[in-house]
Amino acid sequence: RWTYPRADAVVALTRGTAQWLDEHLPGVRAQVIPNAVRWPLVEGEPVLEPPCVPGRHRLLAVGRLHPVKGFDGLLRAFAQLAALFPDWDLTILGEGEQREALESLRDELGLGERVSLPGRVGNMAAWYGAADLYVLSSQAEGLSNTLIEAMACGLPCVAADCDTGPREIIREGLDGVLVRPIDDPDALAAGLTELMADAGLRSRLAGRAVDARDRFGTARIMALWEQVFQGERVN
Repeated sequence: RWTYPRADAVVALTRGTAQWLDEHLPGVRAQVIPNAVRWPLVEGEPVLEPPCVPGRHRLLAVGRLHPVKGFDGLLRAFAQLAALFPDWDLTILGEGEQREALESLRDELGLGERVSLPGRVGNMAAWYGAADLYVLSSQAEGLSNTLIEAMACGLPCVAADCDTGPREIIREGLDGVLVRPIDDPDALAAGLTELMADAGLRSRLAGRAVDARDRFGTARIMALWEQVFQGERVN
């Protein structure tokens, strides 16, 4: 409360965060600059090639295996859809404290042959490219770099409409689907069903999702930072 109002500029990742700062710290007038997506995506280690099985579709999720990411709810949602979409599999990339619990839940739900948790990978572009649909099940996010990356790679996306992040990335009905309420496997299953059942809709959303390369491109984001350093407001 003492330092923020005295700063020359306060920059937040999202409008939701900026609004919170303005409401709780009078005089701040926060500005919004999102993270940039580097395109093409940077390759790193470890390199793990995604499975490519003819005739099968892949639903992809990425994040640390932590309760806030909502992967338990995602597993429960996918369990509702597994029989309806027998040619779809789910991959959750990432590592974390919840691995054992998620693997146990997967097996308990009878999804051992349909859900894989390969861990961390450095060649994310290959995994986005091998997927048919991206899902973000988080209960809370800052902005979600993985969602931006997935869209930049041309993936249609379904995301939980948590307080900040996804709603400032997905343009609902144009390049993705937002799911409400959050932390609700039934609602998530309904949002996924809409896209898993309609290849044409997936294709249309994917065609606009790639706009993320420009909307969150390095050139645009760096130009916004330059405005801040020049003493201009960006919004």
